[in-house]
Amino acid sequence: MHGWRAWLDLAIGPNAERTQRWNRRDRVLQRAPARHAPRRNQRNREIVGDLARIDISGWLSVEGRHTRQANVAAPTVAQPTVTEQVEALAEGLARAPWERITAELADPVAIGREFADHGWCDLLVGLVRGAEAMGRLDNGVDKWMQSALISSSRAQHRPKVDRAVAELVADRVWEALAAGLPGTYPWLTGRTGERELRSLRVLAVFMCPAPEAHAEVREHALGPAIGMVTDRTRELLTQVLGL
Repeated sequence: MHGWRAWLDLAIGPNAERTQRWNRRDRVLQRAPARHAPRRNQRNREIVGDLARIDISGWLSVEGRHTRQANVAAPTVAQPTVTEQVEALAEGLARAPWERITAELADPVAIGREFADHGWCDLLVGLVRGAEAMGRLDNGVDKWMQSALISSSRAQHRPKVDRAVAELVADRVWEALAAGLPGTYPWLTGRTGERELRSLRVLAVFMCPAPEAHAEVREHALGPAIGMVTDRTRELLTQVLGL
C-alpha cells in the first residue's frame, strides 16, 4: 500500500514533524524548475508530485485543527477530520480486505506484487468515478472499480491482475465499504459530492507510488484536490503535469 501512512503522518505528527514537513518542502522547492517554461521531464514531474503531497498533508493538518476546535464547540454534531477519514478508509478498504482476498488467490505473492503497481490507487479512482456517476456509493460501484483496474493506463504492467482477479478484489473491497456504511464511514452515506469524496481522492493520491506517472490519479484525484495546494505548487502542477 506504499507510503500513505508516511504522508498522513506528516499531517498528524507533533510540531517537530510538522516543522520537518515544511523543511522538506523547502528542500524540494530548491530543486523545483524555474518559473519560466519549466521542462516536463521526469525529474521535474517527480518533484512536483512530491510537492503536491506535502502541501496536501499541510492542508490536512490545518483542516484537522479547525475541525477539532469545532467539535469542542459543538460536540453533539462532531465530525471526523479528513485525516481521520483517510486513515479509516485505508485500514478498512485495503488492509483488512486484502487478508480475505489473498486467501482466495491462486498465487497471492505474485498477484500482490503486481497489484502494488498502482492497483490500489486505480481501485480508489474507480470508487470515486462510480460515486460521481451514481451520485452515491451503492450497489454497482464495484463494477466501476473492476473497470478502473482493467482499463487503467497501468494495466499492461499487471498481467496477472486479470478480469477475474479484478472482480474478486472489487467485490471484497465493496463488501468492506458497504458493511461500514453508515457506522464507520458516515460521511460517505447518502449523496456524495466533492466534500464527501475528498477523503477518497486524498487516499488515492497518498497510496499512488507516483502520481506523476499515473494519468487516472492525476485526472480524478490530484486534479480535483488542487485547491489543497499552495499557489506555487498549483502553478507547477499546471506547467509540468498539465493539470
